[in-house]
Amino acid sequence: MQEFGSQLSGLPCPEPDCTGLLLSQRPLDYRAPDWSCQQCGQPQSPATVVELQRQQGRHLAGIDTSDPDHVIAFLAERRVPDTGIVAVQLKAGLNLFLVMVDGYKLHELSDEHLKVKEKMCRDLLSVMDKLKIGNTRLKGLNVFDLHQTLSEKMRRIKLEEVWRPIIILGWKLL
Repeated sequence: MQEFGSQLSGLPCPEPDCTGLLLSQRPLDYRAPDWSCQQCGQPQSPATVVELQRQQGRHLAGIDTSDPDHVIAFLAERRVPDTGIVAVQLKAGLNLFLVMVDGYKLHELSDEHLKVKEKMCRDLLSVMDKLKIGNTRLKGLNVFDLHQTLSEKMRRIKLEEVWRPIIILGWKLL
């Protein structure tokens, strides 16, 4: 079992046309020779694994994290595994960014950004559950963040339900 099934250390398989993850049977020893793809089964050398980890670091360093749309687009491209540590770091940072910066406060988010935020909250909570971190401050903050996101979503739905008949009536009167 890799990190309780979280696959945080998973790396993209370098084999052409393979979308699987390289995983180690001994994740605490990155030099262990037993890295192989969970999809194609192809083993990889420790040198290849180290180079893939460097590539992941370069991906992370090259991202403009002050631009949420850039981070969202980067995650959508799937150049890093969705459950990998780079994606989890980006999601955690973006999740905080989307409520703390002017123009990206919860009530200012577009419906699309709100959907992305909800998915990120759920993804992060899933990783925390798999890692069995228990009831911690970090998990509590993410649960509260998900609650706020869902509340905003419901507020918008209720607002739309209230205004729709008024708008329809207005159009009929014109």
